[in-house]
Amino acid sequence: MTIQDLGSIGEFIAALATLATLGYLAMQIRQNSKLLGETAKRATQEAVYASNLLVVTNHDVADMIRRGMSDYSSLDGGDRTRFHNFWMTTFINYQEAFYQVRQLGVDDEWWKVLEKHMLSYLRSPGLAEWWREDKNIFGADFVEFVDQRLGEAAAATNVGP
Repeated sequence: MTIQDLGSIGEFIAALATLATLGYLAMQIRQNSKLLGETAKRATQEAVYASNLLVVTNHDVADMIRRGMSDYSSLDGGDRTRFHNFWMTTFINYQEAFYQVRQLGVDDEWWKVLEKHMLSYLRSPGLAEWWREDKNIFGADFVEFVDQRLGEAAAATNVGP
């Protein structure tokens, strides 16, 4: 065996090692992306939990939200501001989940549950009014998605037998 033959074998072994390293790195990136998505999902879940806890533990907040969901325009300045900020924060969390599913590959089933809740809230007249007035503070693709889903839901309820 010549030195040239040994060099060729060495190059072949180096190529195999490079392929193995690239495969290992691809696996690590996939695992890291999944972990990042799960961490982002958990952070959004905690934010939703915190806002729900606020409503459950504070009767004044719960009453203000109930009144605002019935008739947003009837809220006075302070309650209107609180209602706006509560729902803005809640919808920022929905928007974050929307992007997590699309960009990080977070569990789509989890998003479907959040989407159902979001759309059910938007059926209330007051929150629907808030959405029409303030949706421009959210990302255009999120607003387009929500409006499309609201349109589909409205069409489904208006269709006769």
